[in-house]
Amino acid sequence: MLKRSWACRRSSLLIGMVSNYLSLRRTSLHHMLILLSLSHKVHHGNGTQKCFFDDPDVLCVSVHRHHGGNFYPFLQYGGAKSVGTGAGEGFNINVGWNENNMGDDEYLVVWEKLLMPVAEEFNPDLVLVSAGFDAARGDVGECLVTPECCARLTRRLKMLAGGKVVLSLEGGYVRSVLCECIENVLESLLDSNSTDRCRMELEEFNKNVGDNDMLDCICPSAARSIQDTIKVHSKYWNCLKSECQDSDEPSSETNGHRGSSDSCVLKH
Repeated sequence: MLKRSWACRRSSLLIGMVSNYLSLRRTSLHHMLILLSLSHKVHHGNGTQKCFFDDPDVLCVSVHRHHGGNFYPFLQYGGAKSVGTGAGEGFNINVGWNENNMGDDEYLVVWEKLLMPVAEEFNPDLVLVSAGFDAARGDVGECLVTPECCARLTRRLKMLAGGKVVLSLEGGYVRSVLCECIENVLESLLDSNSTDRCRMELEEFNKNVGDNDMLDCICPSAARSIQDTIKVHSKYWNCLKSECQDSDEPSSETNGHRGSSDSCVLKH
């Protein structure tokens, strides 16, 4: 309970940062991208979603364990169809995993297939991340994201908003795992060669995917979750229109790897 209380306080801090920022920039033509529960946090960012559900100046994105609403905080509003309301419709994006053991490949694909195209179209001037690390391998979230992948995802976010990225630590409950994740992410934030390294990683990623659809390279359940969100949001974002295909299911030949080192996406 104590840990969850501190997590709630950190979340409130992030919401306060966003609100203060928007109050200063409300009359500008710029937008801000706020990324929630994105790479490392297994719980839905429902509090921040509620605060900005009708706000077109904040793009809220949450990648989390959902299980049809049967995972904490046990709400139905963490699914793909919760897109925002009023002027904010289309500016709230949820990718809800319906299985555990999601790893590096699943997160890399949701970044490249969905998050980054939408973020680049939105063109934010600031990126805020609710960075919880309980999706890391060895933590309580029953996912398999490595510290190296946390750093890689952060480097990718630095390609947005001229590199203006702010991370708010929101937990991780196994200290040894948490420390390693934080160390890797901090190194990625401070790395002066981050842009060049990110481009090399992206080139390697595309080479490994080859002629395959990215969704055919990951766990089929994760592919369906990503595809569901793309279908819902294709009416709001031009970059997703070409991604929205007639087929409702990923290929039956999906390899089903979950962050394994021999995946067709991520090779070391």
